[in-house]
Amino acid sequence: MSAIIEFATDIIKQTAGNLLALSLLLIPYVRDVVAKKIQLSFDKALEDKKSSNERKNYISNVRFDKEFEIYQIISEQQISLVYDVGEAVKVARGMYDNEKEEYKKFIEKFCSDVNQADIGLKRYASFISKDIYRKYKKLDKMCSGIFKLSLFIYQVNDEITTFRYDNIVYNKNTAKQFIEETQKEISDLSDEIIDFVREYLSSLDVL
Repeated sequence: MSAIIEFATDIIKQTAGNLLALSLLLIPYVRDVVAKKIQLSFDKALEDKKSSNERKNYISNVRFDKEFEIYQIISEQQISLVYDVGEAVKVARGMYDNEKEEYKKFIEKFCSDVNQADIGLKRYASFISKDIYRKYKKLDKMCSGIFKLSLFIYQVNDEITTFRYDNIVYNKNTAKQFIEETQKEISDLSDEIIDFVREYLSSLDVL
């Protein structure tokens, strides 16, 4: 019985020795397989991150270019209004008093610019800063008021007829006075918006 046990023990020792030798041979292989899998996973993660960054950069560049284009369009439309207001002051002072046809051309251009600025601002409202939108909206309203009073002056020939605008009643003289007083405020607001938009676009460029 003792001989059998010793024989079995020798077999076990030999088998264990063989397994140990085999495992030592397999360790480098297993290590390499695991290392390659880890490297592949790392490379894939790095590639995914790179692709994600490239997509984000592309989207950021496209967004910046589009926003720049939108602000350029809106700015041009609003500046046209501001120039119309400046001319409205000259008109209120009598520039076209004896030239009804020139006065009519001015009114028609002013009306067209008011409409284009309003449509343009509404069209791009969802794509621009809310703060900038509100500033432009305020500018539009002020310029629209100047247009309405300019049209009133164009249509009347006496000092008695009145026109109600923004809960205030104007005659021809007070309408002219309002146009002159408000023009400076509109010009200052326009300059403020230009600076605001410039700073906003600069911040996008930095990002």
